[in-house]
Amino acid sequence: MHNPVPHIIHHHTFWVSPERALFWEEENTLIVADVHIGKTGHFRKEGIPVPQDVYKADLQRLMAQVYLFKTERLIIVGDFSHSRANKEMELFLKWRKDFCRPAY
Repeated sequence: MHNPVPHIIHHHTFWVSPERALFWEEENTLIVADVHIGKTGHFRKEGIPVPQDVYKADLQRLMAQVYLFKTERLIIVGDFSHSRANKEMELFLKWRKDFCRPAY
């Protein structure tokens, strides 16, 4: 596995992760794109065989990045969901709630 690579832009450090994430150090923020919540369920409904483990692996990868960088904020840009709400969206919302901590 490769380590994240730092890039400094206007005195801000952005760590580019090979796990398809960008960490903005000064803002303690993880930025990800193209999460496509619901993609496996959508494809399976259309008869396209996509293993359900794909979604679990995506969430595990995201969680690993949150823990690695000790992220306070998560920003998801572009293509958050793939289709109408389905079971995967419910699971994501539960996952998010489990991570939600009050700010003190």
